[in-house]
Amino acid sequence: MKTAIILSMLALMCNIDTNAQNTIEGRVTDKETRQPLESATVIIQHTADATVINYTLTDTDGRFRLTVSSPQSVKLGVLYMGYKKVLLPIDPTHPMEIALEPETILLKEVQIRPGRIWGRQDTLKYDLTRFTSSQDRNVGDVLKKLPGINVEENGTIKYNGKEISNFYVEGMDVSGGRYNQINNNLKADAVQSAEVIEGHQPIKSLRGKTFTDDVALNLKLKPEARSQWIYTANGSGGYGEEVLYDASLSALQLNRKQQTIYNYKTNNTGRDMQSEQEVLAAGNSFDRITDDGAPSFLPLPGITMPLSRQRLLFNDTHTTSANRLYRLTEDKQLRLLFNYTHDRTTQQQGSDETYYFVRD
Repeated sequence: MKTAIILSMLALMCNIDTNAQNTIEGRVTDKETRQPLESATVIIQHTADATVINYTLTDTDGRFRLTVSSPQSVKLGVLYMGYKKVLLPIDPTHPMEIALEPETILLKEVQIRPGRIWGRQDTLKYDLTRFTSSQDRNVGDVLKKLPGINVEENGTIKYNGKEISNFYVEGMDVSGGRYNQINNNLKADAVQSAEVIEGHQPIKSLRGKTFTDDVALNLKLKPEARSQWIYTANGSGGYGEEVLYDASLSALQLNRKQQTIYNYKTNNTGRDMQSEQEVLAAGNSFDRITDDGAPSFLPLPGITMPLSRQRLLFNDTHTTSANRLYRLTEDKQLRLLFNYTHDRTTQQQGSDETYYFVRD
């Protein structure tokens, strides 16, 4: 009886030892090149629920070694980036030779964009699409948001405190320095970027020969906005002691070969529109044309009051302009300008004086 118990215990120990020694060995290679694949992940998982029982990584020669208590109801899987995953039945009696097939991985398109502001040499660029919001009616509203750029009440643009000397759209100056005609009428969502050019020399023959500290601003349009007519119409009215109106109509076509601006505005609400015809970008000392604007027929004396100018201005103003610019060659351009303003202003001024005497 004692001998039988000892033999049974030895048989059980041999069975346990046999189950613990189910060793799986093999080698993982590239199916096309037959080269070993290092650090491939080799796993043993249950067939029913894919639960991972054991895993290891291949060595520099692509070889692996795993143990499993029972080769039944399990499979061996191999995973490696850039190769198709394989699942194979386990055969512990022979080393496994596993050849992985390369697999092309399609990645989603990645668009790399620069930041909102970037620069190169003497040019600083602003991505206006990153500054524009739904509340911005025209490009002038967007320019006011740009760091380093200040837009004054009359529309004058300054960069780091210095007035710009030239204003371009796609490298062309269609307004002849009257860039309020562009800033107040070009839609904000039509512009892609703005470029600030320091040390700008508009005369090509003098570039690199004379020093200048002038600053220029150049607007780049979105591709779909180039050559397209851009129309803007606004109107409002009311009635109090008299009929009030404020209306505008503009049409722009801007590209790299020719540019056109047609503009008409009128109001009698006290809004000053003289800046529409004012030359704000004077170029530099080499300008061939001097334009001081239209003279006033009868200048009115100013009134000093703690009120905005619109509250003090009783006007009937009509202003219109037509600008055409053609690029004939890289060095030659032809500009045609027509500007007209009818501005009738009424002003009344009075005073009362009261004197007090001691006996009163």
